[in-house]
Amino acid sequence: MILQRSRSRIYQIIGVVLVLQYFLFFHTSNFTSFRHYLGTANPDSKPVTTITASLVQYVPSPETEIYDSETPETASAVIMHTPTTSTESAGPDSTSLPPCPPGLQNVVIGVKTGASEAESKISALMATSLRCAHHVLLFSDLEQDIGPYHLHDSLDAVSPSITDNNPDFDLYFKQKELWETKKDISELAGMKHPADPDVLAAWALDKYKFVHMLEKMWVMKPNMDWYVQIDGDTYVVMENLLSWLKTLDPTKKSYIGSEVLIGDNSFAHGGSGALLSNALMSELAHTNGTAARWDVRAQKECCGDLVLSFALGDFGSGIQNVAPVINGERPGTVPFGPPMDNNYWCKPAVTFHHITAEDAAFLADIEMKRLRLNKPGPLTYTELFYDHVIPSLPPYRDNWDNQALDQVLGGKEVLAGSFDECAQLCYADEECLQYTHHNDTCRIARFIRFGIERKADEDGMWRSGWQRDRLADWASRQPVCDQVKFPEQRYMDYPEKIDP
Repeated sequence: MILQRSRSRIYQIIGVVLVLQYFLFFHTSNFTSFRHYLGTANPDSKPVTTITASLVQYVPSPETEIYDSETPETASAVIMHTPTTSTESAGPDSTSLPPCPPGLQNVVIGVKTGASEAESKISALMATSLRCAHHVLLFSDLEQDIGPYHLHDSLDAVSPSITDNNPDFDLYFKQKELWETKKDISELAGMKHPADPDVLAAWALDKYKFVHMLEKMWVMKPNMDWYVQIDGDTYVVMENLLSWLKTLDPTKKSYIGSEVLIGDNSFAHGGSGALLSNALMSELAHTNGTAARWDVRAQKECCGDLVLSFALGDFGSGIQNVAPVINGERPGTVPFGPPMDNNYWCKPAVTFHHITAEDAAFLADIEMKRLRLNKPGPLTYTELFYDHVIPSLPPYRDNWDNQALDQVLGGKEVLAGSFDECAQLCYADEECLQYTHHNDTCRIARFIRFGIERKADEDGMWRSGWQRDRLADWASRQPVCDQVKFPEQRYMDYPEKIDP
Protein backbone atom coordinates (compact mmCIF):
# COMPACT_ATOMS: atom_id res chain seq x y z
CA MET A 1 0.00 0.00 0.00
CA ILE A 2 2.86 2.39 0.86
CA LEU A 3 4.54 1.54 -2.42
CA GLN A 4 1.30 2.12 -4.30
CA ARG A 5 0.79 5.55 -2.69
CA SER A 6 4.41 6.52 -3.33
CA ARG A 7 4.01 5.57 -6.95
CA SER A 8 0.84 7.67 -7.17
CA ARG A 9 2.69 10.70 -5.78
CA ILE A 10 5.42 10.24 -8.38
CA TYR A 11 2.76 10.08 -11.09
CA GLN A 12 1.23 13.33 -9.84
CA ILE A 13 4.63 15.06 -9.98
CA ILE A 14 5.14 13.78 -13.52
CA GLY A 15 1.68 15.09 -14.37
CA VAL A 16 2.52 18.59 -13.17
CA VAL A 17 5.65 18.60 -15.34
CA LEU A 18 3.64 17.45 -18.36
CA VAL A 19 0.99 20.10 -17.80
CA LEU A 20 3.67 22.79 -17.69
CA GLN A 21 5.17 21.41 -20.89
CA TYR A 22 1.71 21.39 -22.40
CA PHE A 23 1.12 25.08 -21.68
CA LEU A 24 4.57 26.05 -22.95
CA PHE A 25 3.99 24.13 -26.18
CA PHE A 26 0.52 25.37 -27.02
CA HIS A 27 0.93 28.96 -25.89
CA THR A 28 3.72 29.27 -28.46
CA SER A 29 2.05 27.18 -31.16
CA ASN A 30 -0.40 27.83 -33.95
CA PHE A 31 -1.71 24.26 -33.74
CA THR A 32 -4.79 24.86 -31.62
CA SER A 33 -7.64 22.92 -33.21
CA PHE A 34 -6.86 19.65 -31.40
CA ARG A 35 -4.83 20.54 -28.35
CA HIS A 36 -4.42 17.00 -27.13
CA TYR A 37 -2.55 16.06 -30.30
CA LEU A 38 1.12 16.22 -29.30
CA GLY A 39 2.77 14.38 -32.17
CA THR A 40 5.97 16.33 -32.70
CA ALA A 41 8.39 13.46 -32.16
CA ASN A 42 8.92 10.09 -33.73
CA PRO A 43 6.70 7.75 -31.67
CA ASP A 44 9.01 4.85 -32.26
CA SER A 45 11.84 6.61 -30.46
CA LYS A 46 9.94 7.11 -27.18
CA PRO A 47 11.50 5.32 -24.21
CA VAL A 48 9.35 3.27 -21.86
CA THR A 49 9.47 5.96 -19.17
CA THR A 50 7.97 8.53 -21.57
CA ILE A 51 5.20 6.14 -22.56
CA THR A 52 4.34 5.44 -18.94
CA ALA A 53 4.36 9.13 -18.04
CA SER A 54 1.96 9.88 -20.88
CA LEU A 55 -0.40 7.16 -19.73
CA VAL A 56 -0.49 7.82 -16.01
CA GLN A 57 -1.20 11.54 -16.25
CA TYR A 58 -3.72 12.84 -18.73
CA VAL A 59 -2.65 16.20 -20.15
CA PRO A 60 -5.86 18.24 -20.39
CA SER A 61 -6.68 21.35 -22.34
CA PRO A 62 -7.04 24.53 -20.23
CA GLU A 63 -10.85 24.18 -20.33
CA THR A 64 -10.83 20.62 -18.99
CA GLU A 65 -11.45 19.83 -15.34
CA ILE A 66 -10.30 16.43 -14.15
CA TYR A 67 -9.89 14.95 -10.73
CA ASP A 68 -7.63 11.91 -10.67
CA SER A 69 -8.06 9.15 -8.13
CA GLU A 70 -5.60 6.78 -6.53
CA THR A 71 -7.75 3.69 -6.19
CA PRO A 72 -10.80 2.18 -7.88
CA GLU A 73 -12.78 2.72 -4.69
CA THR A 74 -12.88 6.46 -5.34
CA ALA A 75 -13.66 6.12 -9.04
CA SER A 76 -17.15 7.58 -8.77
CA ALA A 77 -15.70 10.87 -7.49
CA VAL A 78 -13.93 11.50 -10.79
CA ILE A 79 -15.48 14.22 -12.92
CA MET A 80 -14.31 15.22 -16.36
CA HIS A 81 -15.72 18.03 -18.45
CA THR A 82 -14.33 17.93 -21.98
CA PRO A 83 -15.04 20.91 -24.25
CA THR A 84 -16.88 20.08 -27.44
CA THR A 85 -14.99 20.85 -30.62
CA SER A 86 -17.06 23.03 -32.93
CA THR A 87 -18.14 21.40 -36.17
CA GLU A 88 -19.11 24.69 -37.81
CA SER A 89 -15.83 24.67 -39.68
CA ALA A 90 -14.91 21.09 -40.52
CA GLY A 91 -11.63 22.03 -42.16
CA PRO A 92 -8.57 23.81 -40.85
CA ASP A 93 -7.70 27.44 -41.56
CA SER A 94 -7.21 27.66 -45.32
CA THR A 95 -4.58 30.39 -44.95
CA SER A 96 -2.22 27.92 -43.28
CA LEU A 97 -2.83 24.84 -45.45
CA PRO A 98 0.30 23.13 -46.73
CA PRO A 99 0.62 22.47 -50.48
CA CYS A 100 -1.17 19.46 -51.94
CA PRO A 101 0.94 16.39 -52.72
CA PRO A 102 1.64 15.44 -56.33
CA GLY A 103 0.41 12.21 -57.89
CA LEU A 104 -3.36 12.62 -57.84
CA GLN A 105 -3.77 13.28 -61.55
CA ASN A 106 -4.68 9.67 -62.36
CA VAL A 107 -6.76 8.78 -59.31
CA VAL A 108 -10.56 9.02 -59.28
CA ILE A 109 -12.38 9.18 -55.94
CA GLY A 110 -16.06 8.19 -56.13
CA VAL A 111 -18.11 9.12 -53.06
CA LYS A 112 -21.39 7.31 -52.45
CA THR A 113 -23.98 8.97 -50.23
CA GLY A 114 -27.74 9.40 -49.88
CA ALA A 115 -29.87 12.52 -50.23
CA SER A 116 -30.95 12.33 -46.59
CA GLU A 117 -27.37 12.57 -45.30
CA ALA A 118 -25.43 14.30 -48.06
CA GLU A 119 -25.68 17.82 -46.67
CA SER A 120 -24.22 16.82 -43.31
CA LYS A 121 -21.31 14.85 -44.76
CA ILE A 122 -20.11 16.08 -48.13
CA SER A 123 -18.91 19.56 -47.18
CA ALA A 124 -16.84 18.24 -44.27
CA LEU A 125 -15.28 15.53 -46.43
CA MET A 126 -14.43 17.90 -49.27
CA ALA A 127 -12.86 20.42 -46.89
CA THR A 128 -10.59 17.86 -45.24
CA SER A 129 -9.80 14.44 -46.69
CA LEU A 130 -10.55 15.27 -50.32
CA ARG A 131 -9.43 18.90 -50.48
CA CYS A 132 -6.44 17.94 -52.65
CA ALA A 133 -8.09 15.30 -54.84
CA HIS A 134 -8.16 16.21 -58.54
CA HIS A 135 -11.03 13.96 -59.61
CA VAL A 136 -13.86 13.63 -57.09
CA LEU A 137 -17.25 12.36 -58.28
CA LEU A 138 -20.18 12.56 -55.86
CA PHE A 139 -23.05 10.08 -56.24
CA SER A 140 -26.38 9.97 -54.45
CA ASP A 141 -29.96 8.82 -55.00
CA LEU A 142 -30.99 12.33 -56.01
CA GLU A 143 -29.35 14.79 -58.39
CA GLN A 144 -28.79 18.03 -56.54
CA ASP A 145 -26.26 20.70 -55.63
CA ILE A 146 -24.95 21.16 -52.12
CA GLY A 147 -23.12 24.47 -52.09
CA PRO A 148 -20.47 24.26 -54.82
CA TYR A 149 -20.70 20.46 -55.07
CA HIS A 150 -22.81 18.65 -57.65
CA LEU A 151 -24.22 15.24 -56.73
CA HIS A 152 -25.00 12.83 -59.56
CA ASP A 153 -27.97 10.48 -59.47
CA SER A 154 -26.40 7.01 -59.41
CA LEU A 155 -29.76 5.29 -60.08
CA ASP A 156 -31.11 7.15 -63.10
CA ALA A 157 -30.10 4.31 -65.44
CA VAL A 158 -31.88 1.55 -63.50
CA SER A 159 -34.49 -0.11 -65.71
CA PRO A 160 -38.22 0.44 -65.04
CA SER A 161 -38.48 -3.33 -64.90
CA ILE A 162 -36.53 -3.06 -61.63
CA THR A 163 -37.93 0.17 -60.20
CA ASP A 164 -41.65 -0.21 -60.99
CA ASN A 165 -43.67 -1.85 -58.24
CA ASN A 166 -40.49 -2.29 -56.23
CA PRO A 167 -40.87 -0.97 -52.64
CA ASP A 168 -37.10 -0.52 -52.48
CA PHE A 169 -37.56 2.49 -54.80
CA ASP A 170 -40.44 4.20 -52.98
CA LEU A 171 -38.01 6.58 -51.28
CA TYR A 172 -36.26 7.31 -54.58
CA PHE A 173 -39.42 8.52 -56.30
CA LYS A 174 -40.70 10.44 -53.26
CA GLN A 175 -37.38 12.27 -53.01
CA LYS A 176 -37.52 13.29 -56.67
CA GLU A 177 -41.07 14.54 -56.31
CA LEU A 178 -40.38 16.58 -53.19
CA TRP A 179 -37.19 18.04 -54.60
CA GLU A 180 -38.94 19.17 -57.77
CA THR A 181 -41.81 20.79 -55.86
CA LYS A 182 -40.25 22.02 -52.59
CA LYS A 183 -36.46 21.69 -52.90
CA ASP A 184 -36.70 20.07 -49.47
CA ILE A 185 -36.79 16.37 -48.60
CA SER A 186 -36.34 16.68 -44.82
CA GLU A 187 -39.76 15.17 -44.12
CA LEU A 188 -38.45 11.83 -45.47
CA ALA A 189 -35.62 11.60 -42.94
CA GLY A 190 -35.68 8.25 -41.17
CA MET A 191 -38.31 6.81 -43.53
CA LYS A 192 -38.76 3.07 -43.06
CA HIS A 193 -39.03 0.48 -45.80
CA PRO A 194 -42.74 -0.01 -46.65
CA ALA A 195 -42.41 -3.79 -46.49
CA ASP A 196 -40.18 -3.95 -43.39
CA PRO A 197 -40.47 -1.35 -40.59
CA ASP A 198 -37.16 -2.53 -39.13
CA VAL A 199 -35.22 -1.45 -42.23
CA LEU A 200 -34.43 2.12 -43.25
CA ALA A 201 -35.68 2.91 -46.74
CA ALA A 202 -32.36 4.59 -47.57
CA TRP A 203 -30.48 1.41 -46.70
CA ALA A 204 -32.64 -0.74 -48.98
CA LEU A 205 -32.12 1.70 -51.84
CA ASP A 206 -28.36 1.95 -51.33
CA LYS A 207 -27.60 -1.59 -52.53
CA TYR A 208 -28.45 -0.70 -56.15
CA LYS A 209 -25.84 2.07 -56.35
CA PHE A 210 -22.51 0.27 -56.27
CA VAL A 211 -22.12 -1.18 -59.76
CA HIS A 212 -23.95 1.69 -61.47
CA MET A 213 -21.65 4.11 -59.72
CA LEU A 214 -18.52 2.38 -61.03
CA GLU A 215 -19.86 2.39 -64.57
CA LYS A 216 -20.52 6.13 -64.30
CA MET A 217 -17.07 6.80 -62.83
CA TRP A 218 -15.45 5.28 -65.91
CA VAL A 219 -17.70 7.21 -68.30
CA MET A 220 -16.99 10.51 -66.54
CA LYS A 221 -13.28 9.88 -65.98
CA PRO A 222 -12.12 7.11 -68.35
CA ASN A 223 -8.71 5.44 -68.47
CA MET A 224 -7.43 6.64 -65.11
CA ASP A 225 -4.98 4.44 -63.23
CA TRP A 226 -6.99 3.89 -60.05
CA TYR A 227 -10.63 4.20 -58.97
CA VAL A 228 -11.42 4.50 -55.26
CA GLN A 229 -15.00 3.93 -54.10
CA ILE A 230 -15.86 5.28 -50.63
CA ASP A 231 -18.88 6.37 -48.58
CA GLY A 232 -19.68 9.91 -47.55
CA ASP A 233 -18.42 9.14 -44.05
CA THR A 234 -15.11 7.58 -45.16
CA TYR A 235 -11.87 9.48 -44.64
CA VAL A 236 -8.94 8.84 -47.00
CA VAL A 237 -5.45 9.61 -45.67
CA MET A 238 -4.31 11.00 -49.00
CA GLU A 239 -0.54 10.96 -48.46
CA ASN A 240 -0.71 7.30 -47.45
CA LEU A 241 -2.92 6.39 -50.40
CA LEU A 242 -0.52 8.02 -52.87
CA SER A 243 2.53 6.40 -51.29
CA TRP A 244 0.84 3.03 -51.57
CA LEU A 245 -0.33 3.50 -55.17
CA LYS A 246 3.26 4.18 -56.24
CA THR A 247 4.02 0.56 -55.36
CA LEU A 248 1.06 -0.90 -57.31
CA ASP A 249 0.55 -1.60 -61.01
CA PRO A 250 -2.77 -0.36 -62.47
CA THR A 251 -2.38 -2.58 -65.55
CA LYS A 252 -2.95 -5.63 -63.34
CA LYS A 253 -6.50 -6.51 -62.29
CA SER A 254 -6.99 -5.58 -58.63
CA TYR A 255 -9.99 -5.38 -56.31
CA ILE A 256 -8.58 -4.34 -52.94
CA GLY A 257 -10.34 -3.67 -49.65
CA SER A 258 -11.24 -4.84 -46.15
CA GLU A 259 -12.75 -8.30 -46.41
CA VAL A 260 -16.17 -9.16 -45.02
CA LEU A 261 -17.81 -12.58 -45.14
CA ILE A 262 -21.50 -13.37 -45.53
CA GLY A 263 -21.84 -17.11 -45.64
CA ASP A 264 -19.21 -18.31 -48.08
CA ASN A 265 -19.10 -15.02 -49.98
CA SER A 266 -16.30 -12.52 -49.38
CA PHE A 267 -16.34 -8.91 -50.48
CA ALA A 268 -14.77 -5.52 -49.79
CA HIS A 269 -16.63 -3.64 -47.08
CA GLY A 270 -18.09 -0.61 -48.84
CA GLY A 271 -17.78 1.84 -45.97
CA SER A 272 -14.09 1.08 -45.53
CA GLY A 273 -13.52 1.75 -49.22
CA ALA A 274 -12.49 -0.28 -52.25
CA LEU A 275 -9.62 0.24 -54.65
CA LEU A 276 -10.01 -0.90 -58.28
CA SER A 277 -7.31 -0.83 -60.94
CA ASN A 278 -7.61 0.45 -64.49
CA ALA A 279 -7.38 -3.09 -65.83
CA LEU A 280 -10.39 -4.30 -63.85
CA MET A 281 -12.47 -1.15 -64.36
CA SER A 282 -11.84 -1.27 -68.08
CA GLU A 283 -13.24 -4.80 -68.33
CA LEU A 284 -16.30 -3.84 -66.30
CA ALA A 285 -16.93 -0.67 -68.31
CA HIS A 286 -16.55 -2.33 -71.70
CA THR A 287 -18.95 -5.15 -70.89
CA ASN A 288 -22.38 -3.84 -71.81
CA GLY A 289 -25.11 -4.04 -69.20
CA THR A 290 -23.09 -5.23 -66.21
CA ALA A 291 -24.92 -3.03 -63.69
CA ALA A 292 -28.34 -3.76 -65.22
CA ARG A 293 -27.61 -7.46 -65.12
CA TRP A 294 -26.89 -7.35 -61.40
CA ASP A 295 -29.86 -5.16 -60.48
CA VAL A 296 -31.91 -8.33 -60.55
CA ARG A 297 -29.70 -9.93 -57.90
CA ALA A 298 -29.65 -6.75 -55.80
CA GLN A 299 -33.35 -7.22 -55.08
CA LYS A 300 -32.53 -10.48 -53.32
CA GLU A 301 -29.43 -9.44 -51.37
CA CYS A 302 -28.82 -7.38 -48.26
CA CYS A 303 -25.93 -5.29 -49.41
CA GLY A 304 -24.61 -3.54 -52.48
CA ASP A 305 -20.95 -4.23 -51.70
CA LEU A 306 -21.78 -7.95 -51.77
CA VAL A 307 -23.51 -7.53 -55.16
CA LEU A 308 -20.46 -5.64 -56.44
CA SER A 309 -18.23 -8.59 -55.57
CA PHE A 310 -20.53 -10.87 -57.57
CA ALA A 311 -20.29 -8.52 -60.55
CA LEU A 312 -16.49 -8.37 -60.37
CA GLY A 313 -16.49 -12.15 -60.17
CA ASP A 314 -17.67 -12.10 -63.80
CA PHE A 315 -14.17 -10.85 -64.63
CA GLY A 316 -12.44 -13.39 -62.41
CA SER A 317 -11.41 -10.95 -59.69
CA GLY A 318 -11.77 -11.76 -56.01
CA ILE A 319 -10.96 -9.40 -53.18
CA GLN A 320 -7.43 -8.88 -51.91
CA ASN A 321 -7.89 -8.31 -48.19
CA VAL A 322 -5.65 -5.54 -46.86
CA ALA A 323 -7.35 -4.79 -43.53
CA PRO A 324 -6.60 -2.77 -41.49
CA VAL A 325 -4.75 -0.58 -44.02
CA ILE A 326 -8.22 -0.11 -45.47
CA ASN A 327 -10.23 0.11 -42.28
CA GLY A 328 -13.79 0.39 -41.01
CA GLU A 329 -13.10 2.05 -37.65
CA ARG A 330 -13.22 5.67 -36.51
CA PRO A 331 -10.00 7.11 -35.03
CA GLY A 332 -11.43 6.65 -31.52
CA THR A 333 -12.67 3.08 -32.02
CA VAL A 334 -9.48 1.47 -33.36
CA PRO A 335 -8.70 -1.35 -30.89
CA PHE A 336 -5.26 -1.93 -29.41
CA GLY A 337 -4.05 -4.57 -27.00
CA PRO A 338 -3.13 -8.26 -26.64
CA PRO A 339 -6.18 -9.78 -28.45
CA MET A 340 -5.32 -7.86 -31.62
CA ASP A 341 -2.03 -9.76 -31.98
CA ASN A 342 -0.52 -6.56 -33.38
CA ASN A 343 -3.03 -6.46 -36.23
CA TYR A 344 -2.86 -2.65 -36.18
CA TRP A 345 0.58 -2.07 -34.73
CA CYS A 346 3.04 -0.60 -37.27
CA LYS A 347 0.39 -0.72 -40.02
CA PRO A 348 -0.23 2.35 -42.20
CA ALA A 349 -3.77 3.76 -42.15
CA VAL A 350 -5.34 4.62 -45.52
CA THR A 351 -9.04 4.89 -44.62
CA PHE A 352 -11.32 5.40 -41.61
CA HIS A 353 -15.10 4.91 -41.60
CA HIS A 354 -18.14 6.33 -39.76
CA ILE A 355 -16.26 9.59 -39.28
CA THR A 356 -18.01 12.68 -37.95
CA ALA A 357 -17.16 16.23 -38.99
CA GLU A 358 -15.07 16.43 -35.83
CA ASP A 359 -13.21 13.23 -36.76
CA ALA A 360 -12.53 14.63 -40.23
CA ALA A 361 -11.11 17.85 -38.78
CA PHE A 362 -8.97 15.87 -36.34
CA LEU A 363 -7.50 13.61 -39.04
CA ALA A 364 -6.87 16.56 -41.35
CA ASP A 365 -5.11 18.31 -38.48
CA ILE A 366 -2.83 15.30 -38.02
CA GLU A 367 -2.04 15.13 -41.73
CA MET A 368 -1.16 18.82 -41.93
CA LYS A 369 0.99 18.76 -38.82
CA ARG A 370 2.92 15.85 -40.27
CA LEU A 371 3.51 17.88 -43.44
CA ARG A 372 4.58 20.99 -41.52
CA LEU A 373 6.94 18.98 -39.32
CA ASN A 374 8.24 16.91 -42.26
CA LYS A 375 7.51 13.67 -40.46
CA PRO A 376 9.01 10.77 -42.38
CA GLY A 377 7.07 7.75 -43.53
CA PRO A 378 3.34 7.07 -43.56
CA LEU A 379 0.87 7.78 -40.77
CA THR A 380 0.49 4.53 -38.82
CA TYR A 381 -1.90 3.26 -36.18
CA THR A 382 1.07 3.21 -33.82
CA GLU A 383 1.47 6.96 -34.25
CA LEU A 384 -2.26 7.37 -33.70
CA PHE A 385 -1.93 5.34 -30.49
CA TYR A 386 0.94 7.39 -29.06
CA ASP A 387 -0.18 10.81 -30.23
CA HIS A 388 -3.96 10.53 -29.84
CA VAL A 389 -5.05 7.61 -27.68
CA ILE A 390 -2.48 7.96 -24.90
CA PRO A 391 -2.66 11.74 -24.38
CA SER A 392 -6.46 11.61 -24.48
CA LEU A 393 -6.96 8.93 -21.82
CA PRO A 394 -8.20 10.16 -18.44
CA PRO A 395 -8.51 7.59 -15.66
CA TYR A 396 -12.33 7.74 -15.86
CA ARG A 397 -14.79 9.58 -18.04
CA ASP A 398 -18.50 10.38 -17.74
CA ASN A 399 -20.96 10.30 -20.63
CA TRP A 400 -18.57 8.04 -22.48
CA ASP A 401 -18.58 4.50 -23.91
CA ASN A 402 -15.16 3.04 -24.58
CA GLN A 403 -16.86 0.07 -26.26
CA ALA A 404 -15.46 -2.56 -23.95
CA LEU A 405 -18.09 -5.07 -25.01
CA ASP A 406 -16.60 -6.78 -28.06
CA GLN A 407 -16.88 -10.53 -27.59
CA VAL A 408 -14.73 -11.25 -30.63
CA LEU A 409 -11.85 -9.45 -28.90
CA GLY A 410 -12.52 -10.98 -25.49
CA GLY A 411 -14.87 -8.44 -23.97
CA LYS A 412 -17.38 -9.68 -21.42
CA GLU A 413 -20.43 -8.43 -19.56
CA VAL A 414 -21.12 -8.92 -15.83
CA LEU A 415 -23.49 -7.47 -13.24
CA ALA A 416 -22.29 -4.51 -11.18
CA GLY A 417 -24.44 -2.24 -9.06
CA SER A 418 -22.16 0.79 -9.35
CA PHE A 419 -19.27 2.25 -11.26
CA ASP A 420 -17.02 1.62 -8.25
CA GLU A 421 -17.92 -2.08 -8.30
CA CYS A 422 -17.25 -2.22 -12.05
CA ALA A 423 -13.84 -0.61 -11.52
CA GLN A 424 -13.07 -3.21 -8.83
CA LEU A 425 -14.03 -6.06 -11.16
CA CYS A 426 -11.64 -4.77 -13.80
CA TYR A 427 -8.93 -4.19 -11.20
CA ALA A 428 -9.28 -7.77 -9.97
CA ASP A 429 -8.96 -9.19 -13.50
CA GLU A 430 -5.28 -8.93 -14.38
CA GLU A 431 -6.07 -8.99 -18.11
CA CYS A 432 -8.61 -6.13 -17.97
CA LEU A 433 -7.47 -2.93 -19.68
CA GLN A 434 -10.73 -0.96 -19.72
CA TYR A 435 -14.33 -1.06 -18.56
CA THR A 436 -17.69 0.63 -19.05
CA HIS A 437 -20.58 0.85 -16.60
CA HIS A 438 -24.22 1.54 -17.47
CA ASN A 439 -27.30 0.77 -15.39
CA ASP A 440 -26.32 -2.43 -13.53
CA THR A 441 -24.05 -3.77 -16.27
CA CYS A 442 -20.26 -3.75 -16.29
CA ARG A 443 -18.39 -4.39 -19.52
CA ILE A 444 -14.71 -5.25 -19.22
CA ALA A 445 -12.16 -5.83 -21.95
CA ARG A 446 -8.64 -7.11 -22.62
CA PHE A 447 -8.16 -4.48 -25.33
CA ILE A 448 -8.17 -0.69 -25.41
CA ARG A 449 -10.31 1.77 -27.31
CA PHE A 450 -10.63 5.50 -26.77
CA GLY A 451 -14.37 5.26 -27.50
CA ILE A 452 -17.25 7.59 -28.26
CA GLU A 453 -19.40 10.10 -26.44
CA ARG A 454 -22.65 8.62 -25.10
CA LYS A 455 -25.16 10.71 -23.19
CA ALA A 456 -27.14 9.44 -20.22
CA ASP A 457 -30.45 7.73 -21.00
CA GLU A 458 -33.37 6.39 -18.96
CA ASP A 459 -31.06 3.75 -17.47
CA GLY A 460 -28.50 6.26 -16.27
CA MET A 461 -25.07 7.54 -17.18
CA TRP A 462 -22.48 5.78 -19.34
CA ARG A 463 -19.13 5.86 -17.56
CA SER A 464 -15.82 4.43 -18.73
CA GLY A 465 -12.44 3.79 -17.18
CA TRP A 466 -9.01 2.58 -18.25
CA GLN A 467 -6.19 0.67 -16.52
CA ARG A 468 -3.42 2.92 -17.73
CA ASP A 469 -0.54 1.20 -15.89
CA ARG A 470 -1.39 -2.08 -17.61
CA LEU A 471 -1.69 -0.36 -20.96
CA ALA A 472 1.72 1.25 -20.44
CA ASP A 473 3.21 -2.15 -19.69
CA TRP A 474 1.68 -3.62 -22.87
CA ALA A 475 2.83 -0.68 -25.00
CA SER A 476 6.39 -0.91 -23.68
CA ARG A 477 6.61 -4.48 -24.99
CA GLN A 478 5.51 -3.72 -28.55
CA PRO A 479 7.96 -3.72 -31.46
CA VAL A 480 9.56 -0.58 -32.83
CA CYS A 481 8.17 0.35 -36.24
CA ASP A 482 11.50 0.82 -37.98
CA GLN A 483 10.13 -0.30 -41.37
CA VAL A 484 6.53 0.38 -42.34
CA LYS A 485 5.34 -1.44 -45.45
CA PHE A 486 2.19 -1.23 -47.52
CA PRO A 487 0.57 -4.47 -48.73
CA GLU A 488 1.99 -5.89 -51.93
CA GLN A 489 -0.32 -6.29 -54.88
CA ARG A 490 -1.72 -9.79 -55.38
CA TYR A 491 -4.25 -10.99 -57.91
CA MET A 492 -7.00 -13.01 -56.28
CA ASP A 493 -9.05 -15.45 -58.32
CA TYR A 494 -12.78 -15.34 -57.77
CA PRO A 495 -13.59 -18.71 -56.19
CA GLU A 496 -16.81 -19.53 -57.99
CA LYS A 497 -18.85 -17.69 -60.59
CA ILE A 498 -22.32 -16.66 -59.40
CA ASP A 499 -25.29 -16.04 -61.63
CA PRO A 500 -27.53 -13.00 -61.07
